Amino acid sequence: MNCRLLLFICCLSFQLFSQSLDSIAWVYFDNNSSQLRETLHFEILDTNKWEKCVTLTASTDTIGGVFFNQQLSNSRIESVTKVINTQAYFKVCSKISLGENYLINANYSNPLKRSVSITFHKKTIPPTIRTSIFNENDTLFEVGELFILTHIEFVLNEPTIQGKSYKELEKLYTFMLKNPTVCIHIKGHVCCGPGELLSTNRAKKIYDYLVRKGISEKRLSYKGYSNTVLSELSKNPNGPEQRRVEIEITSK
Repeated sequence: MNCRLLLFICCLSFQLFSQSLDSIAWVYFDNNSSQLRETLHFEILDTNKWEKCVTLTASTDTIGGVFFNQQLSNSRIESVTKVINTQAYFKVCSKISLGENYLINANYSNPLKRSVSITFHKKTIPPTIRTSIFNENDTLFEVGELFILTHIEFVLNEPTIQGKSYKELEKLYTFMLKNPTVCIHIKGHVCCGPGELLSTNRAKKIYDYLVRKGISEKRLSYKGYSNTVLSELSKNPNGPEQRRVEIEITSK
């Protein structure tokens, strides 16, 4: 729990508990009341950390009639909703009105029964994907990473692999042997004009080479991307580095 959330608790008289990716804050009410006892200051929460949508769950104690308590539970959830609707970031996406809450302690006066819980859903941050020069000895790769095969060269305007490129292909083959569960997507690129067929055929040459060497087709896929994706090595759309083959780790 970070300092921001601790401050949130102090200002709102909430009790906040971390549950995996989510956190829950409780707003407590007086007996038979749906009036908020505290001012809720949502602006101190880090909007980079939490999703916009929150879930509200309201409950009452078991004193009084079932119908009255259900209406009271509804009123409490609407009181919190009105406050949330006045601030800029969070919005209520789900409401659960429990009415009488038998699940929390047999003590009828337990304040947890007279509450609305606010569930904040933590944002999932996508992993940073590396694009780097292929190294057959790399052991720190992750799914989604791209590796550029810098020493693969083709005959101009043809999918024919030049002889000096086979040393790099052998390294790729060795990498696949060392990592028998890894699957890769082979991506072909050209530089200076539309060339989807050429880029696809070049990627397929790499695919065919690995299959002939004994790598299972189930571990391989390929596609040509013409000149639609610029190389991370250069933003010059006509540079020679745009004529390249990449592999993407799709499974490990």
